[in-house]
Amino acid sequence: MKIPYLIRKSKFTPLIIKSLKENDVYKEEVKLIFCESRLGYNGEIKVTITQGEDKEFTVDKKFSDPTRFPARIKSAATALKELNLYGEFMISHRDNEIKIRIVRNLHQSHLY
Repeated sequence: MKIPYLIRKSKFTPLIIKSLKENDVYKEEVKLIFCESRLGYNGEIKVTITQGEDKEFTVDKKFSDPTRFPARIKSAATALKELNLYGEFMISHRDNEIKIRIVRNLHQSHLY
C-alpha cells in the first residue's frame, strides 16, 4: 500500500532528522522518546523508502482508512526520505517511543 509523505511540517520530523543525523540507521536501531501527554497511534510497520518516489512510500500493511495511518511513523518515513536514506525499515511507535531499524539497504552511499 502507498502512503503519502507529509506535506505540512510536523514538529516530530525535525527531531527525527536530528536523531538520524546523530546515529547511523544503517548500522544500529535509532530510538527517540517524545515527552508528551498525547500518545498517538501505536504500531509497527515495515516501510520502503525508494529513491525517485518523492510523493509516497510503500508499507507492508493495508489500511481501510489511510488517513488514520500513524502520524509519527509517517514523520519518520518523511525524515528518512529527506535525508536520502533509502531501503526497507521497520518503524515502530509505542508509548511515545519511536524506533527505526534497517531491514534492507537499497542505497549504498548515503550522504546527509
